[in-house]
Amino acid sequence: MPTNKTPLPDGQDQTGVEIKKLRRSITLLWICVILLNIDNLILSNRIDQIVGLLERFTKFSGIVTKVIEKLVYVLH
Repeated sequence: MPTNKTPLPDGQDQTGVEIKKLRRSITLLWICVILLNIDNLILSNRIDQIVGLLERFTKFSGIVTKVIEKLVYVLH
């Protein structure tokens, strides 16, 4: 709302102010959307890293199991 005390002529000034507010709001919303997309990309990358670590752990666990089985076979 304008701070001056003169009445607004036929609402056009008020419409201009509202349009500026809406444009500012749209800009802020786009910034939020972009930041959320960046956060999602980071989260997706972290999930991919975790999945990769789990796959490596599974392979390592399989190797350790085979080694232990061979040791047990040799010791008996």
